[in-house]
Amino acid sequence: MTTPTQDRIPAAQALLAPVPGDDPAGASLRYDAVYRAIAEARQHDDESLPMREWERPLVKADWKRVAALASEALATRSKDFQLAAWLCEAWIHLHGAAGFCAGVRLLGALADAYWESAWPRMEAGDAEARCAPIAWLNETLPAVLALHVPLLSLADEKPLHITLDLWERSLAPVDDDDSLGREALLQRAHHAPDRARLDALWRDLHGASAEWAGFDRRIDALLGAQAPSLARVTDTLARLVRAVAALRGDEAGSAHRGEPAATGPAGNNDPVDDPEPMPVLPAAGPGQTAMLAHGRIEDRAHAYQLIRDVADYLARHEPHSPTPYLLRRAVRWGQMPLADLMQDILREDGDIGRYLALLDN
Repeated sequence: MTTPTQDRIPAAQALLAPVPGDDPAGASLRYDAVYRAIAEARQHDDESLPMREWERPLVKADWKRVAALASEALATRSKDFQLAAWLCEAWIHLHGAAGFCAGVRLLGALADAYWESAWPRMEAGDAEARCAPIAWLNETLPAVLALHVPLLSLADEKPLHITLDLWERSLAPVDDDDSLGREALLQRAHHAPDRARLDALWRDLHGASAEWAGFDRRIDALLGAQAPSLARVTDTLARLVRAVAALRGDEAGSAHRGEPAATGPAGNNDPVDDPEPMPVLPAAGPGQTAMLAHGRIEDRAHAYQLIRDVADYLARHEPHSPTPYLLRRAVRWGQMPLADLMQDILREDGDIGRYLALLDN
């Protein structure tokens, strides 16, 4: 993994200044040489796989080059969500959790400033192309966060860093002489020279979770039922927070100034697990609070929002299940006129018989 650098991360404003010319969002670079150059710079071999002496040296990604190419293109040539997504990935490799925060802030600022004109553009209400780089974040970043954000640096030892992947694998049964078991890692954390870094990382990860949640809400508001799920990244961030909390240990429980420790029921001081995030429901107007308290559905929009909340919950807890995707499709269908609905069904399922069979089931 790449050791995070101390290089300064460019401010989002510097990267999002209008491109000179007729279109402030610039031109599409999808088939430009810069896309190919970034793809080449991102290429890397899996360092965990065994390599024989006669095989070629490991190919390592050049994340500084990825960041430089994406930053320059984004600032001067094209306001492009895929460029911003690659830049976020590179910043995680180069700057850890702080890089993730900066990348997500950049993506959110890009959405705020250039949603209608940024690349890839939406055509006639079809958001598929725009959703692609956002869905890519949810597919790609969980592994990057788990494998390449150092939770703790270990001087003069191997591995040099404890990552989320290493921490979670330490739960598996180990031999007596295994130095990567949970207790061994906790001992390393207790004696690590940069123990104070855990407190800073704790704050960074809480900031990262807040940034990602805000970006998720922003994309939901902009894309509605077409918004891709971002639950895998949300889940990975929660796992990172739990891992850092465990590495900090009881004596570090109050080290995060200004945040009281979580308490159990009835106000006792027993620690509790991170609560499941509450679904975001439509704001209740005057006189509606009682209705919500008793579980009543206010209107059609509220009903579909609840379905989306269920889909998001299932996507977090059953990521391999098709159910969340079917629920999201149901929400999308519920917002279509009948003519568009039938066209969508016939395009995907082939004939009206399948549609009727689906309804019958």
